Amino acid sequence: MRDPQFPSGFFVRDTIVSRESIHLQVIDPSGQGVSSGGVFRFCGGRLLLVTATFLHPDLSAFDTLCPTVKNRSAETVLMGVKLFHPEGFSLSGGREILAPGELQRPNFPIECFGAYGTVQDWRNISRIEFSFAREKDYAGNEAIDVEFLGLEGESRQIRSGPRLAPQGLSQELVPAALGKPVSEIVSSIYSAENPAISIPPPHLYPKESADEILTGKIMGQIVGAPINWRANPLGSLEWTHFLHRHHFLRAFVIALAEKGDPRYAEALESIMCGWIAENPVPVDSNGGAGPAWETLSVGWRLREWLWVAGVTRGFESFREAARLRILCSIWEHARSLMDHEGHPNNWIIVESAALALAGLCFPGFRESGLWLGVGLERLDREFRRQFFSDGVHFEISPLYHSICLHALLEVKEVGEVAGQKLPELFGAPLERCTDYLQALCRPNFTWPSLNDSGSADMDYTMLMRKVGEIFQRPDLLWIGSRGSEGEPPEAGLKVFPDTGLAVMRSGFQPDANLLVFRAGLPGAAHVHEDILSLDLTALGVPRLVDPGITTYGPDPLTEHYRRAEAHNTVLIDGRGPSRSTMPFSDRIRPAGEEFSYQVGDGFCSATGSCRWSSGTDGDTCEVTRTVVFVDSRYWVVRDFVFGEGEHEIRVCWQFAPGLCKPGTESLVVQCFDPGGSGFELIPCFGDARPAFRWRTGSLNPVAGWVSMQGRDVPALSCDYTLKERLPVTQLWLLWPFAGISNVQRLERITTREGGTVLEIHFENRSCHAVAFRSEKRVSVDILR
Repeated sequence: MRDPQFPSGFFVRDTIVSRESIHLQVIDPSGQGVSSGGVFRFCGGRLLLVTATFLHPDLSAFDTLCPTVKNRSAETVLMGVKLFHPEGFSLSGGREILAPGELQRPNFPIECFGAYGTVQDWRNISRIEFSFAREKDYAGNEAIDVEFLGLEGESRQIRSGPRLAPQGLSQELVPAALGKPVSEIVSSIYSAENPAISIPPPHLYPKESADEILTGKIMGQIVGAPINWRANPLGSLEWTHFLHRHHFLRAFVIALAEKGDPRYAEALESIMCGWIAENPVPVDSNGGAGPAWETLSVGWRLREWLWVAGVTRGFESFREAARLRILCSIWEHARSLMDHEGHPNNWIIVESAALALAGLCFPGFRESGLWLGVGLERLDREFRRQFFSDGVHFEISPLYHSICLHALLEVKEVGEVAGQKLPELFGAPLERCTDYLQALCRPNFTWPSLNDSGSADMDYTMLMRKVGEIFQRPDLLWIGSRGSEGEPPEAGLKVFPDTGLAVMRSGFQPDANLLVFRAGLPGAAHVHEDILSLDLTALGVPRLVDPGITTYGPDPLTEHYRRAEAHNTVLIDGRGPSRSTMPFSDRIRPAGEEFSYQVGDGFCSATGSCRWSSGTDGDTCEVTRTVVFVDSRYWVVRDFVFGEGEHEIRVCWQFAPGLCKPGTESLVVQCFDPGGSGFELIPCFGDARPAFRWRTGSLNPVAGWVSMQGRDVPALSCDYTLKERLPVTQLWLLWPFAGISNVQRLERITTREGGTVLEIHFENRSCHAVAFRSEKRVSVDILR
C-alpha cells in the first residue's frame, strides 16, 4: 500500500538500518543496451529483459532492492525483478509502475517476492533479471525506452503488524461505530445456512478438517502450530499463495457453526492475529508476487475473513485486543486494494469485489463509502471489458469464469440485503454468465478444463446451487443439487458465438452424450494451444478430454499441458498455431466467421477454422474442422486442411484415464467401462495408411498425461500422421456403444462436386451416410 502519510503514532513504518550500492555487471540483451558512464539505456518492443551478475553474489545483508530508473517512453512501463538462487528462483511479479519521464526509485522488498524451488534467503544469487513491459492489454506500438542508473540494497528493521496503530484506527472509524464497526448483515449472510459456505476454494490441494488443521496440517503439508507462514514445502509459489489466502479457515468456520466448540474460535483468533503480526503490509509497494500481500491474495483473504466475521458476530467473540488488530488489518487490506490493481483479468474482479464487500460489510470505517463506490465502479468497468456478449469471461477458462461469477454473486447478495443500488450488470447480464457453466456440465457433474482450469474433473456444483438460488433458476439448482432438486436443463446444441464454442448433448441423464467443441479465440490469459479441440463424454463417461493442468510452476508437464499436441486437435508439420503470443486485442477478438453452426433434421453441427504458418518454409495452411452430432448418438469429425505443397498432417487424441486399447492393425481405439459402456475412435483414411503411435505416462518425450484431482495421471494419448499434398480431408467416427460395438466398417466416398461422404455400415446391414457437400463450404446431410 502507499504510505498514508499519517503521523508516526498513528501508523508504524519500518526503519532503514543501512543502504549501499550493489555493483552489477549488465549482460547486454541482444545488443539493445547502451552504457554511458555506468548508466545503461535499454530500448525494445513490448518486453525487455535485462540480465546482470553481481560482483558479490551474497545479498543476504539486504531485505530490499532499490533500482534507480527513468522511463523515457511516453507511456507507462511495468517493472519487475527476478532473482536466480542455487535451487530455484524468486520473482516480484513485474507490476511496479514506472510513470513516463520521471526518475524513480521503486522498492522491491523481500516480502514481495514469490518463489519456485528451495529459496531460503538472498545468499548466493547467481544473477538478476530486470523486466520492463507494457500492461497485458496494451494496444499501442511504442517501443519501451528505459534508463537504468544503478541498484541499491537496503536493510530494514521490520515492525510487526498491523501498521495502523490504535490511534490511527480511532481516526479511521466513525465515532458512532467505535463499538460496532461491522454491519449486522454480515452475520445474516455469512452463516452456516448460506449454501455458499460449502463452495470449495479454487485449488485442488487436500482440504483438512478443523481438527486436522489444529495439529499443524494444511493443504496436505505439515506447517506447524503455530503456523510457519514462511513454509514452502512443495517449492511452489501457488501453494504459498493459497496458504496466505486463508481458504483453510473455512473449516473452522463450518466447525464452529456446527459444534460451537470454543477451541475453533480460539484457533481463528490465534491464526488471524499471528498472521497479522508476522506479515505487516509492505509500504510503498503493491505487494508484488509475495504470498501475503499480492493484490489477488488480499482480495481472497478479505473475503474469507468475512466468513469469520459472520460466525463470530463481527469478531465480538474475540478478545478486545485481537478484535482491534483485525479491524486495523481490514483497513490495511481495503487501503491496499484502493491503491493497487492487479493483472487486468480475473484478478481485478476478485479484488474489486472484495473492496466493494469491505465497503458494504464494514460501514463503521470513514472510507467505507469510498471503498464501495470504487469497488462497484471497477466491477462495472471490468465486467464490460472482460465478459463477451454471449456471457463468457474473456479468459475462456471455466475455472476463472467461475471465480469471477462467484465474486460478483457475493457482491450482488450482500448489496441487495444491504439495500444498496447496484449497477445494471448485476441483473440480466450476470445471469447470462451462468449459461457457460450450465452448458459445460458433464452428466457426472464434472467440468472440462479449457485453458488453465485446473484438473480435467473440476466440480462447480456448489457454486451452481448458489447461482440457482439467487436467480431462482430450476435448471441451475438441478445441477447444483446433482439432480435431486429443480429441473434438468434442455438438451441439444448450445453455442457461444463470440467465444466460438459449441456444446452438443443428448441430455443430462447419467448415460448422456456430450461434446464440447473449442473453435474460437484463445482468450485474454491462461491460454492453451487448443484451437479446434474437443472434450467428449460418451454414455456418461468422459472419453476424450482436455488434459487440464496441475500446476503453473516451471515443469515439463506444465509446458506439455499447454501445447497443442496435448489436446484433441490437428498439427501441421509438427506444429499448431502459437496463439498465446498473439497481440492481446487479437486474443479476445470475437470468433466471427471462423465459427459457424447448423441444426438439421436429426443432427447438429459446428465448424471452426484456423490459419497458421507451418514448418520452416512459412507456408500458411488453413484447417477447418466440422463436428456433426447425429441422432444424439454419435459424432463424425471432418478435418479439411487447405494449402499448397506437401505437408505432414498429425491428428492428436487425448483419452481420459481408464481402459483403452489401441488397435495396431485396425487403427481403432476402444475404451471400456466396468459399467458396460464403451467408446470407439474410428479413423477413415481411405486407401492411405498413417503412422500410428500411442503413449501412456511418458516422460521422454512428455505425452499421455491428464490432470485429475490435482495429480498428474497417466492416460492414453495417440496420434495419426500422414504426409500428403494439400488439400487433404480426414474423417473420424466417434462412436459410443453399450455392450459390443455394432459398427462393421466405414467407407469414404468423394462426390463429383468435390464433397465427401462417410458411410457407416452396421452389423445389421443398415447404413448411415454423413455427407459434406463441399470442402470449403460446409453443408451436412444425413442419409439413412
